[in-house]
Amino acid sequence: MLPASAAALALGVSRYLRGLDELSRSIQLQALAVGYGTAMILGMALVGLLLIAPAGTAAGWRHAVWLVPLFIAETARCVALVVFARRYG
Repeated sequence: MLPASAAALALGVSRYLRGLDELSRSIQLQALAVGYGTAMILGMALVGLLLIAPAGTAAGWRHAVWLVPLFIAETARCVALVVFARRYG
């Protein structure tokens, strides 16, 4: 189900971007790059922390902690969107 949901998300974003003019598309793509770049960096850091965690550590928190980088990345994308829009607007 995960690949299907990722494909649906990619399809939706591509349809949305095709409907924008050139400047709006550029701003959205730059903001997406910042957001997903942030998510990748935080995700790699999280994987590193999980790999060095002691073996006796409770596993319950490991599933919920994946949401934190996603929330931070989406916040970074929104902030970048505002910054880029103000730069060009």
